[in-house]
Parts: sequence; C-alpha cells; structure tokens
Amino acid sequence: MAGSRAPRRIDPADALSADWESVPSPCVSVCRLDADTRLCTGCGRHIDEIRDWSRMTDDAKRAVWRRLQAAGW
Repeated sequence: MAGSRAPRRIDPADALSADWESVPSPCVSVCRLDADTRLCTGCGRHIDEIRDWSRMTDDAKRAVWRRLQAAGW
C-alpha cells in the first residue's frame, strides 16, 4: 500500500540505554491482545503494562523492556 510503513520496533538494548530522556514505549501501533496469554501481539506487553505505562517509573519501564528482551521481543 502506497504511503504506509511498518511500525518501527525499538531494539530492547537501545531502549535500556541511558541515552533516552525518558524510557520509550515498546508500542508499535499493532494493538491486539492474544486471548490466551493476554499479551499484545504487537509489543509483547501485558494489558496492565500498557494501561500503566504513562504512570510507571523509568525503572519499572526498564524492567518491562528486560522482560521483553528475555522473551525474544
């Protein structure tokens, strides 16, 4: 489709670096929850992590990124 681009996925190692002013969201604008795992099929986060992201501390966000990295996202 002309003009459409795949969402840019941030490498977890980049997200965990100290170069960011704030920890970036892993969202790739493909928001669908897997009925069995309750994880987003786009970013791998649990619904609670998605809901709470804007209120999470940077340390909590990094913990989510580490989990995503360990899970192969």
